[in-house]
Amino acid sequence: MKISKVLSKNDLGSTGGHQSGVVIPVRVARSAFMPQLNDQLINPRLVLMLKDEANGVEYPVNFIYYNGKLHGTSTRNEYRLTGILPFLRDQSAQDGDFLVLERGADSGYRVSIIQSVPDHADVIKITIDSWSTEGI
Repeated sequence: MKISKVLSKNDLGSTGGHQSGVVIPVRVARSAFMPQLNDQLINPRLVLMLKDEANGVEYPVNFIYYNGKLHGTSTRNEYRLTGILPFLRDQSAQDGDFLVLERGADSGYRVSIIQSVPDHADVIKITIDSWSTEGI
């Protein structure tokens, strides 16, 4: 299974905003693609190892469900991948590039960046929320 997202300036940490990491849509977070988090806990998280397709380097990232709204402790109700900025910076990822996550048969995760190519933008199907899924 594979998912991809068009990266925004906010995802890359270049807007000066306080948000951390890349938002994962609920339909992806609760699918078989991602490990399931215990929503009975406040802000449950797991560390995922993402293996860089290009050079074999592994990056630890946090898969977090910020669920304060569910528990009455905040207004947040979203899934995120945090700690992914080192990978994005190592790849010199830019606004408009594609973050690609793939889950293999071994349940491991691979990560890559596809640079945006304006002349070939029609090759990759993007959904309205900037995520595209294959096999979910």
